[in-house]
Amino acid sequence: MVDFPGLESFFRESIHHRWWLWSSRLVWFVCFMLFLRLHARVSIGDIILVGFFQLVLGVIFLLPDSYAKANIRLVVMAVGDYIFFVLGLSLATVRHDLDLVILFGTVFYVGCFFARSFKLLAGTTLFVLVLMIGLAVQRLMPLEPWLPRDNPMLLGLTVVFFLSMAVYLGMLGLPVNPFITLHDKTKAILHNRRRLQDVIERLATARTLRAILMETRTGLLEGLPGAQVDMLRVQGDRAGFCNPGAPDQIKEEFATDSLYGLKQCLNGRDLQVAAVSAHSYRTTTGELSVPVSGNPHEMYAPLFHEDGFDVSYCARVFLQRELLEDEREFIQTLRQAAAGAIWSVLKLEEVQAEKKELAARIQNQQRDGQVGRTTVDLLARLNTAMDLDAAMNAIQAAVRQVVGNDCLLLFRTSTAGSLLELVDLRSLDPMTINRGLMIPSANTLLGRAMGRRSIIMKSTLKEQEDSGETLADIPYYLQNNLRSLLVLPLAEADNMPPFGALVLGSKKPGHFGAEQMASLNAVQAALGFTVHRCAVQTAAVRKLAEWEAFAGIGEVSGQSAGREDMLIDIGQGLVERFYYDLCRIYLHNPETQDLVAYERDSDTGQRSVMRVSLNTQTVVAHACEIKSGYLATNTMRDPYCTETGSLPASRLAVPVVVNDELLGAVEVEKTGENSLSSQDLQFLSNLAPLIGLALTNLRLRDQLDQSVVTDPETRLFSRRLMVERLEQELAGHIRAREPMAFLLADMNGLACLNDTQGFATGDHAVKIVAELIRTLARTSDTPARWVGDTFALLMPRTTLTDALAAGRRLSEAFRRHPKLQEYGLSLNVAVAAFPQHGQSARQLVAACQQTLVQSRDSGAAIQMPAEETLSVSGKTVEVDLAALYREITGASGESGPHTVAALNTVISRLTEMGCNDLSLGNVLARLLLRLDYPGDPPALAVAVPDLARQMAEALEMNGQKQRALLLAAKVYDLGKFAIPQSILHAPRELTPAEKQVVMGHVNTAVQDILRAHKIFVPILSFVKFHHERWDGSGYPWHLKKDEIPVEAMILGILDVYRALATDRPYRPRLAAEQARTEIQAGRGRLFDAELADAFFRMLDKAQFD
Repeated sequence: MVDFPGLESFFRESIHHRWWLWSSRLVWFVCFMLFLRLHARVSIGDIILVGFFQLVLGVIFLLPDSYAKANIRLVVMAVGDYIFFVLGLSLATVRHDLDLVILFGTVFYVGCFFARSFKLLAGTTLFVLVLMIGLAVQRLMPLEPWLPRDNPMLLGLTVVFFLSMAVYLGMLGLPVNPFITLHDKTKAILHNRRRLQDVIERLATARTLRAILMETRTGLLEGLPGAQVDMLRVQGDRAGFCNPGAPDQIKEEFATDSLYGLKQCLNGRDLQVAAVSAHSYRTTTGELSVPVSGNPHEMYAPLFHEDGFDVSYCARVFLQRELLEDEREFIQTLRQAAAGAIWSVLKLEEVQAEKKELAARIQNQQRDGQVGRTTVDLLARLNTAMDLDAAMNAIQAAVRQVVGNDCLLLFRTSTAGSLLELVDLRSLDPMTINRGLMIPSANTLLGRAMGRRSIIMKSTLKEQEDSGETLADIPYYLQNNLRSLLVLPLAEADNMPPFGALVLGSKKPGHFGAEQMASLNAVQAALGFTVHRCAVQTAAVRKLAEWEAFAGIGEVSGQSAGREDMLIDIGQGLVERFYYDLCRIYLHNPETQDLVAYERDSDTGQRSVMRVSLNTQTVVAHACEIKSGYLATNTMRDPYCTETGSLPASRLAVPVVVNDELLGAVEVEKTGENSLSSQDLQFLSNLAPLIGLALTNLRLRDQLDQSVVTDPETRLFSRRLMVERLEQELAGHIRAREPMAFLLADMNGLACLNDTQGFATGDHAVKIVAELIRTLARTSDTPARWVGDTFALLMPRTTLTDALAAGRRLSEAFRRHPKLQEYGLSLNVAVAAFPQHGQSARQLVAACQQTLVQSRDSGAAIQMPAEETLSVSGKTVEVDLAALYREITGASGESGPHTVAALNTVISRLTEMGCNDLSLGNVLARLLLRLDYPGDPPALAVAVPDLARQMAEALEMNGQKQRALLLAAKVYDLGKFAIPQSILHAPRELTPAEKQVVMGHVNTAVQDILRAHKIFVPILSFVKFHHERWDGSGYPWHLKKDEIPVEAMILGILDVYRALATDRPYRPRLAAEQARTEIQAGRGRLFDAELADAFFRMLDKAQFD
C-alpha cells in the first residue's frame, strides 16, 4: 500500500525548500538537455545557449528575501523556466505538429505548477504519462516524431523528463485552491466566528457548573471537526475523567504527573499541544473513540485553574492532524469564556454557603444571650446586604448608632501586598481623599492593626506618637479634620490573616472609648466576613456583567445595520452596565491616520462624528501608539489629558488590534479621581479582541456583499450604496452645519448610439464617462452609477461654488474627449447643494432630477435648481425663484424703478415667514444672478459670496463680522433692479446721463430697499461704500483710505474682478491673467495694498473656468 499521508507530509515539508528545488530542477534540466540533444536533435551550440540562460536564471534562488520576496522569486522562476521549456522545443529540428506539442506541454506545466496536493500532482502526472505512452503505441494522434515508440531508452528518458518536471513544478508552484475557493473560505471563517459567538452567549446564560461544562464540550466539538473531547477534573495531585452532565462523578482516577501534557497545562495555565505516537497511546488514561492514524495530536486546555480553589477543570482534545491557527484562537477564546463562567458559579455557591453559616451563628449567639439587641440588628442588616455598596451603607447606618462616628473608610490589601487601597468610603462631610488612594502597610495605623489582628483606638489623634515616630497615614486623617479613630482589621475567618481594615473616624477628640471598642469587638468577625462576602459577590456580579457584555457583542453585531450602529450600541451597553459617564468606540482610518467615533442623539436619533488624530497628545492616541491599555486616574493632572472638565475624572483607553492591525480603540470616562481601576483596564483589554472580531466579521460580510454595492460594469458604487451614503453624510452635515453638494450627470444620445453601432459601443462610452467621474472625484467623494446613462457624485464639505466648478470640469472633459465626440454624445450636469436646495436626501435628488429635465430643454451644459430651499422655523420651504422674479419685474419682465416696491414686498414676506439673514441672502443672490446673467451664470459670479467669506477668514475676522460680510456679498448689488433693462444690458458705451442712473443703484439699494428691513441694518455701510476707492476716485461719496470700511473695500475688489472676468453686454470677458493684471495695476491706488495681496493669495487657491 502507498503511504499517501506520509508522502503528502513529505511533499508539504519539501515545498519551497531551496535544496529540494535545486535538486529537482537540476534533474529536470539534465533530462531536458538530453532529450533535446538525443531525440529532438538540437545543435550543441543552441543547447549551450539555452542552458546558460537557465543557469543564470537559477541565481534568483540565491537572492535573500530583502531583495526579492519568496512568492515573487517563485513566480519569476516559473515564468523563466516556461520560456526555457518553449524555447528548447522551438529549437528542435523536428517541426511536425510543434504547436500541438507546445500546447500539450503548457497544459501539463500549468497543471503541475498549481497542484499543491500530492495526490493531485501524482494523478496529473500519471494521467499525462499514460496518455503519452498510449499515443505512442496506438498512434491515435500524429505525434510519432515526438514520441520515440521504437526506442525504449528515449521513451524512458522522455518519461523521466516529464516526471522530474512534475516534481519540480509541484515543489515550486502556488496552490490554485485558495484562488478558487476564496469565497467559500470567507464564508467558512465567518461561520466559525459566529459559532464562537453563539457558544459565548450560551456560556454567559449558563447558571450551573453542569451547564457550563456541557456547553464548553459542545462548543469544542463544533469548532474542531473530527475531534474527541474529554473533560478532566483535577483536585490536588489526582485527576480523573468526569461526565459533564454530572461533574462530581469521576469515571477514572489517576495521578496528575502521569499525563505530562496535563501537568504542563496546569503549571503554565495555557494550551499544551503534543504529537501522539500511534502505537504507544496510553489507554489507561482514557480510551479513544476515534481510530489513531495519520499525524495524531492531543491538546490540553485549562478551563478553570485559579488560586484559592482546590478544584480545577481541563479539556483534553484528540485530533488526527495538527491544530490550525484559527482553531487555536477559537480554543483560547472559548476557554477564557468558560473560566469566567465557572469562576462566577463557584464563587456564588461559596458565598451562599457562607451566608447560611453566618445566619446560623447569629441565631445561636442571640439564643445564648451573647450579643445585645443593637448588635443583633447590625448583624441582621449585614446578612441582608447583597453587594459591597449595600454592606457599606448597612455598616455605616448601624455602627453610627453604636459609636457615633462621622466617617467610615474601607481599605483592602492591593495585589502588590505591601500597599493598602481605599476602595470605599462614607462620610457626613466632603473629604479630600478619594477611592484609589494607596497607603503603605508598613509604619501605619492600618498596618499595625492588621499585624496585631486587634482593634486599635486613638482617642486623640496627633501627628507624632509619644515615641516621636510619625505614622504614614496620620496626615491623611488630619487633613480631613479627624481627631479620634478606631481601626478594625478585617479577616475572612478567625484563622485567616486580615485582608483589609475599617477606619471609623470622628472630628471630636476623645470621642471613642472603651465602651465603643467593646461593642465593635463583638461584631468584628461578622464585619470581616460580611465585607469579604459582599466583595466576592460584587466581583461575581461584575464578572457576570462582563460576560454578558462579551455575549452582547455577538448579539449587537448580528442586529446592527453597519459598523457605526454596532459600535454605538456596544458603547451604550457598556455605559448602562458599568455606569460609565462616557464610552466611545473608535474606528481607525489608515489613510488619514486618525480615529473616528460616532455618537447618536437620544432625541433625534441622528449620528454625529468625532475625529481624533493619532498625532495628538490624547489618552486614546497614546494607547494606540503603545498598542496597550492606558489608564489616567486623574484627567486634571495626566499629561495625555489635554481636554478636561471642571471636575477630576478617570479616563481609560484600550486599542483594538487584530493580527497586528489597528482597527480602532475603546475609550471610557468616569467622574471622580481613581473612579476607574485596573479591573476596568483588564475588562476592556479582554473586550477589545471581541470587538475586533465583530469588526472583522462585518468586514468579511462587506466583502461578500461587494457585488451589491458596486456596479459590475463601471466599477463605480451602486445606486443603493449612494442613497445610503447620501443619507448618512447629510445627517452628519446637518449636525456639523457644513455644506454638501450632490451632482447628477446625464448622457444624451446613448440610446441612438446603441441602435446604430451596437451595445458594445454604448458600453464603451459608459465606461469612458465613468472613468471621467472617477478621475474628477476626490478621496472623500462618492462616485456612483445612478441608473443607465446617469451618474451621481456626492461631495461632502463642498460649497455650491466648488460643486459648480467641478461640474464644469466634468462637462469640459466630456466635451474634449475624442471618442465621445466621435459617438455624437452630449452631457447635462445638475448640481444641488445643502442647505440651499434641500434639507433631506429626497429633496436633493428631486432637485437634481428636475434640473436635468430643464437643462435638456434649455440646452445648458450645467445648471443648478430653479428653486431655493429654505429652513424656516425648523421646517423646509421651497421657494420658486422664477415666480419671485416674475413678481418683482412685473408683466414686462424687465428691471426698472417699478421693481423696488415689489422687491420690498417679497423681502418682507420672506422675513415674516421666519427666514434668517443668510437664507434670505441666498434667495436675493439667486435673483440678482438672473438679472445680471439671463443665461447660465458663470462660476465666478456664483462664487463671490464664498470668496468674500474666504477673505474674511484669511484676515482673521471674528464670526459676527464674517457673517455680516457674507450677507453683504449676496445683496450689495440689489439696487440694480431699479436700473432700466435698456441701460443695464446695453451692448454699448453708456452716455453720461445713463452712467448717473447706474451710479444711483447704490443709494437705491441702501435708502429704498435695505434700510426698510431691520435684518440688513448691520451691512448698510458695507453696501453704501463698496464703490469707493483708496485714492478717493470712487462714488458716491469720494471717500479715501481708512475712511472706507474694510468690508466695503473687500466687496469693491471682488466686484471689479467679477466685472472684468465675466462676459458683460458691452464687452467680452478678460482672461484670468488679464483681469488679475488690472487689479494689480490698481494696487495701492484704487485698492488697499494689503487687501489686494490677500485677494491674490485667495485667488491662487480657487479654480474657475
